[in-house]
Amino acid sequence: MLVNMKQLVEQSYKEKFGVLAINCFNLETIRATIQAAQEQDSPIIVNMYEEHLKNNISPEIAGKIVKELAEASPVPIALNLDHGKDESIIQRCLDSGFTSIMIDASDYDLEENIEITKKNHENAKKYNACVEAELGHMGDADTYSLENISDYTTKLADVKRFVEETRVDCLAINVGTAHGLYSEKVEPTLDFELLKKINEEASIPLVLHGGSGAGQKNLSEAIKYGITKINVGAAIFAAGREAIERTAEKDLSKVMLLMEQAYKQEIVNYMGWVNSKNKA
Repeated sequence: MLVNMKQLVEQSYKEKFGVLAINCFNLETIRATIQAAQEQDSPIIVNMYEEHLKNNISPEIAGKIVKELAEASPVPIALNLDHGKDESIIQRCLDSGFTSIMIDASDYDLEENIEITKKNHENAKKYNACVEAELGHMGDADTYSLENISDYTTKLADVKRFVEETRVDCLAINVGTAHGLYSEKVEPTLDFELLKKINEEASIPLVLHGGSGAGQKNLSEAIKYGITKINVGAAIFAAGREAIERTAEKDLSKVMLLMEQAYKQEIVNYMGWVNSKNKA
């Protein structure tokens, strides 16, 4: 069933488990994500990155595919725009039935971030869509270092004002993660003391981007302190790519099925980490 993402993050906030937001970019990745959720009886968020909606699949087609598959599924499924910056894409997603919109104005200063988020929040609520925003900024895992991570982390002093003025449903923060996969020698260090304080100030569900390389221990601990939605993309993409690289199969249709199966299995693995099994 297709549901508002707010329903999922509020449930996970209350029951202390994580709900995965899996980056998808075509029929196979969407189908793998929903099949994993059905097998594990888990809620799930189909996460559509803005650039993928420009280059791989349109908001209109994505909306139709997810709606069709969700209506045939017994588990709750939300459809979210990830890192929405382009107002034309944001509007097309709303018109196409997305049940959640992430407004990413984190490249701007606090004042502009608030104003851009407020404007888009008002529009999204006309469609009864959940609204996520970002405070702080996400760096890239391949350039991650403990020395520069503080440049990106969420400032505690900004949290209460941002939440009160924007009235968003959930807030993406940065307490030490980055987008992508880290090098083998790097393990991200999350600032759980900062996370605890942000959770107290915000009093709304929190979102963790960069879930791919965060590690099971970090994810489990973060859920204790308000993290609800956990974005995972790079690790799932890697599992699919590796399945393609390993096979000697020449039939492209069969290669795509192998990719889809590997994609699904990696999602199942992460569901175990965030304890979302049997939470649907």
